[in-house]
Amino acid sequence: MNIIGFIEQIDEQSVRGWAYCPDVTGVHLQIRVSLEDLMIGSGVADEMRDDLQRLGFGDGDHGFAIPFDINVKLEDLSVIDVFATTPDGQVQRLKRVNSETTRQEEPAAQVRRPPPPLSSFPLPIVDTKAEPVFILGAARSGTSAMAQGLLKCGIYGGFEEGHFLWMIRRFLLTIHAFYEDNGEDALPVRFTLLSRVPAQHMVDAVRAAFVSSMGQLFPDGKWLDKTPRPEMIEAAPVMQELWPNARFIFMRRRGLENVYSRLTKFPTISFKEHCQDWARNMEVWLRVRDLLGGAPMEIEQLAVALEPERTAQEVAAFLGLDQVASRHLAKAFASDRPEVTTKHFGTAMQIDRLGWTDQQIYTFRKECGPMMAAYGYSYTDSYFARPVRSITTAKL
Repeated sequence: MNIIGFIEQIDEQSVRGWAYCPDVTGVHLQIRVSLEDLMIGSGVADEMRDDLQRLGFGDGDHGFAIPFDINVKLEDLSVIDVFATTPDGQVQRLKRVNSETTRQEEPAAQVRRPPPPLSSFPLPIVDTKAEPVFILGAARSGTSAMAQGLLKCGIYGGFEEGHFLWMIRRFLLTIHAFYEDNGEDALPVRFTLLSRVPAQHMVDAVRAAFVSSMGQLFPDGKWLDKTPRPEMIEAAPVMQELWPNARFIFMRRRGLENVYSRLTKFPTISFKEHCQDWARNMEVWLRVRDLLGGAPMEIEQLAVALEPERTAQEVAAFLGLDQVASRHLAKAFASDRPEVTTKHFGTAMQIDRLGWTDQQIYTFRKECGPMMAAYGYSYTDSYFARPVRSITTAKL
């Protein structure tokens, strides 16, 4: 009987190829792998392959991928033999792809072997020395006041706006989705380039790019980032993995004042969109903050406006700043009013006195109501809701 087939890929763990006997329809050949006189693996050539089917080799189910029973040294790969056996006992040694000569006629040094899978990435993926500060929160919640105040302390480098680092999460999600969609081609037994570039290698490459970028921009490791958007809040756990000494300041502001300020600053954006964005930021923070351990603190924007010195002292203590830096921060909080949108800065508003329509009030309660309740906010000029236990029958 005639046997055709080839060894397509061989490494220290396994061998892959195909074997077919056109003289016997529907037969799957037995495969035996030997290292000199030692059998190191066996199996059946019954793996379905579209390429074999297109070439007319039976139904195409004549491929094999056989793991070795022992660890094989790289230098021994050239002396491994793979044999295919027919049902009547005929045996044939399979040749390697692109090799029409025997092993004795072709020196092993001329055979290009596939490279092993990539392992650790050659650049650092964590910076344990840097001490960055991430200022998070919804737009119009005091993030600018906090960022500009810290920049004026002279301790931190950085910019008044970031909008860069949250991109890492998109890269990581893309890598995860790509390897999920192409998982079969990424398996170690597959003879593909993708199988030689594991997902973790690409993840580490992305992490290293961001760690390296910030290290080059701020060699002393003292920098801050202010990116007021929910995607940056979602990326906070990744930021902590890359920079374990990071600190996070989440700026809070009640929905009434926030949306009112947004409408003045960004009048082309719809009322509903402003409400949804505020609620989204506040909801994401509730999901993320407990994952950060003791690294985050929350600051109410109203506290910066009404008690700048006390707020500055709390922030300075949290970040380990000295008294000089604390005084600079307090001065910035007290005198600077970045992007103020109302003459009544620091004043608590009441929902029925904002000039909103009934439809807008309905929309606000629908979109922002759950987060207003979650953070204990009221709809009146008391700012915070009164605890239920403080309300008695007599007061009612």
